[in-house]
Amino acid sequence: MVALPNIVHLPHGLEITSLDVGQADAAVIRTPNDHVILIDTGGELERPGATSNAERAGARIVLGYLRRTGIRSIDLMILTHPHGDHVGSAAPHHQRNAVGMIFDSGQAYTGRAYRDAMAAAHSHAVPIILARRGMRWTSGDGVTLDVLAPSLPFLADKATT
Repeated sequence: MVALPNIVHLPHGLEITSLDVGQADAAVIRTPNDHVILIDTGGELERPGATSNAERAGARIVLGYLRRTGIRSIDLMILTHPHGDHVGSAAPHHQRNAVGMIFDSGQAYTGRAYRDAMAAAHSHAVPIILARRGMRWTSGDGVTLDVLAPSLPFLADKATT
């Protein structure tokens, strides 16, 4: 698979890059003063009872892109939800890049990729913030990120039998 980034250059030096990581998602936002926001890290869906290769898929594409573009630190990593196709290469990022903080949805999930991501963040003393609607993050160079979701209570499956 060849991953060709889709780069959007916005006024005042803001750059948004969407990475083709197959089944998964990953996007990189660079602010005018080179602050970096990584939204999801790519990977593959984890299948129950199967070994996931989520880290390899996300790491090959996302870490490769960051390396090629000279990015060595991530100010904010946003994990939109804990499935392997969104957090699959989060753990390897801590080995190669300095991560300032993580915004996590706080959804309960027992997938291996998510557990590995949280363990790596804890072992590197990266603050994990439970992102909630109404929170705001600023880069210090004019970029503001407003959290629109999730809000409490989380939606729950209330199916009846």
